[in-house]
Amino acid sequence: MSYPRRGHYVQSLQPEDIIDHYEIFGRVAGMAAARAARALSFEQVHELEVINEAMRAVKDPETQENYNFQFHKIINSTGSSHRLMSVIRILSKTMSLRFSEIIPGWDQQAADEHEEILDALRQGDAEAARTAMENHLSINGVRAAEALQRLNFFPEA
Repeated sequence: MSYPRRGHYVQSLQPEDIIDHYEIFGRVAGMAAARAARALSFEQVHELEVINEAMRAVKDPETQENYNFQFHKIINSTGSSHRLMSVIRILSKTMSLRFSEIIPGWDQQAADEHEEILDALRQGDAEAARTAMENHLSINGVRAAEALQRLNFFPEA
């Protein structure tokens, strides 16, 4: 925030900001997932299945995060225009959280949600893919906000 003759101030982050961010991210990534449902090849869907199973099987949080990144990258890059991909990159970098470090059980929850996305992609169902992706990212925003509240991340109101 900027105040005339008083300078600039950084506004504190609130739980609603995280929830809103991931809901917006979900909407944008949902667009990409809907397009990907119509564009992914059988081989790409199979690759997503392999990645998700590998993510489910490993226990190392960094490796889980890498598999999660690969999963979303394939969907986003297949279903995005240059402009949409640019917005996705901005959203993914402006509030990057290591979910595996702050949300207990995140890895299995995410893998289960990826299965819902995969079901829609296998069927080529654009609307189901959009909804599954939107729900996946939105719920992770809620989970992250709740986890950060438990860690006393946010200033007292």
